[in-house]
Amino acid sequence: MKDTLNQKQKYLDYLCELFFINQLEIIEIKEFTKTFNDNGQGYKTQRNALMFPLHGEATVKVSNQTFLASKGKLIYICKNQHLNIIVNSEYKYINIYLNNGPLQSFDLINLDPKLLQTVTKLCRVCQHEETLHRYFLKIQYLSMIFHTISNIKCKGFLDKISLIKTIEAYIQNHLHQRIRMEDIESITHLNINQINYIFKKYKHISIHHYIIEVKMKKAIQLLGIEGYSVKDTAFYLGYDDPLYFSRLFKKKVGFQPSQLKPTQISD
Repeated sequence: MKDTLNQKQKYLDYLCELFFINQLEIIEIKEFTKTFNDNGQGYKTQRNALMFPLHGEATVKVSNQTFLASKGKLIYICKNQHLNIIVNSEYKYINIYLNNGPLQSFDLINLDPKLLQTVTKLCRVCQHEETLHRYFLKIQYLSMIFHTISNIKCKGFLDKISLIKTIEAYIQNHLHQRIRMEDIESITHLNINQINYIFKKYKHISIHHYIIEVKMKKAIQLLGIEGYSVKDTAFYLGYDDPLYFSRLFKKKVGFQPSQLKPTQISD
């Protein structure tokens, strides 16, 4: 039993991790009602989904796994599985379809009742709100959902995300300086090897290349929108040598910074 709970937590942690590093998106949200007359042979799932039972009970068979669905539970169903939902009476549920997720289905019980309210509101929002407003509300509600189901059980992971946010904020606030690895070490109390490990694991980039990437994005803004010269842009971003800055810019962006004119980028 303990191994099963640990495995479920592992899957949940992974799902939360995908969300917190911006690799999890809502594809679609739908509300369903099944009755006894709808019982059949089932079908092969095409997408990952979070199933939130609203009313009634059902036996949910996902390939070789069987889950009992009722209000207060959550069932994660991965794609490319044979799904059959068997009911004896009316069963209502909401599916949140996701672009990513674990390769194993699992269930959770004793969810916070507020979570189900959030999911229901999200479903209604996606049916009635205008497209752009709906997009931002989906992000907002998905954030609420994952902060609830993670319930700080992913504390080690969340600590690392907090560390990354701290480093990102420091870099943004010191773009005009030469940012040294010693500076990053001093604000995190970790050595650069530990920092690089965390960055590569969760952002898939080294801290050194991340700093360059952020500076080059700022350079594009300065050159293409604010009309800075190449020399002024280099100095603004903490590069003493404009020629070195130009070579670095070309390597990262693909063309010389002098080729970027203010009229090339619109607000």
